[in-house]
Parts: sequence; C-alpha cells; structure tokens
Amino acid sequence: MDWLREFYIPDMFDNKKGEELLRRLQMGVTYLDSAQREDKKIYINNGIIYNSRGERFHTGNMSTNIAGEGWAIFVMAPNNSLYANDHRVDIFHHSSFLSGAPVQAAGEIAVNNGILVGITCKSGHYRPNAASFVRILFWLKQHGALLQGVAACPVISNHIQEFFDAEEVLLNGGKKGTKNIKPCKVYPSDM
Repeated sequence: MDWLREFYIPDMFDNKKGEELLRRLQMGVTYLDSAQREDKKIYINNGIIYNSRGERFHTGNMSTNIAGEGWAIFVMAPNNSLYANDHRVDIFHHSSFLSGAPVQAAGEIAVNNGILVGITCKSGHYRPNAASFVRILFWLKQHGALLQGVAACPVISNHIQEFFDAEEVLLNGGKKGTKNIKPCKVYPSDM
C-alpha cells in the first residue's frame, strides 16, 4: 500500500495517466483464493518443473507484458511455494497469486517442457532486488534445476532486458554476469 500511495499513484498522475488509473481501478486485478492458487502452483522434482496436475510445465502458450510470448509471471511465496501463470495487464498480475501479500521473489519465467530456459526479476508490484533474485536462483538450484546456460535477467531498466548465464548471476550475488546469453524461444505446444 505504501508503494501505491507514495510512488505508483503520484507517478500515474504526474504522467497524465489519471484516466488510465481510474480504468484499472474499476476493472480490478484478480486475486486468487487458496483453491485457485493451488491450480497455479508449480513444483520441481529432480530438476524438472511440473504444473499442479503433475504434467511437465510449459510456458509456450503463455505470455507476459515485457518478456512476451513463451514466458509466464511467477512468485515465490514466503513458504517457498512457487506459482506461475499467464500475465494479463489489468487482470492478472504478480500480486494476483497471494492477493498482494509479500513474496520472497517475483519475475518472469520461461520453461520448455519442464526445463528452465529463462528467468527475470521483472515485477512492477514487488520490485525485486538482487537478494530476492539470488533467493529464487538458489532455490531452483537446490531443487535440481540446471542454471548453467539458462538466460537470467537480473536488472531491467527502461523495459530493456539483458540476459546472462544464471549460474554466473547466482555466483555474482544477483548482479550482471560477463557472458551474455540469448533466451531460448519457447514455442506453443499442442497440449
């Protein structure tokens, strides 16, 4: 609420976007209850990412506002549960998963048939820092996800994403690496 009151709302009015703000407030962003949240839960077993139905998670049919097609938004809850879904501006945001409650990490994720191929720390609501990015990378590695060769974007400025090797970003404490990596394209599936 502090962020909304101190930054977001004044910024919208300063940028002559008051009408857009009112439209967004009238539409309302979806907040999930516990049953709906469970449907968005993703799990990692031996490095493979699965959805709540036990199928290999795949983001090819999803998209986000910044990373685009083949990506989903995610949050890591305080209890280490991970949730992911399609991003829909003004309808489904990072704050939707836990009804605006605090999270450990948030961003965008690209998964190709259960294999992590890309991750960012982009969340307008939570504004993740380097420590939260390290937290999610460390957690993924702890659960067997391979980070070497995975495209990781630790910092986004002016909607420009620069990707580095996720293993190197983890070792650098959530800061940029030296090896630029182009994210793998995740294509839609027939699932």
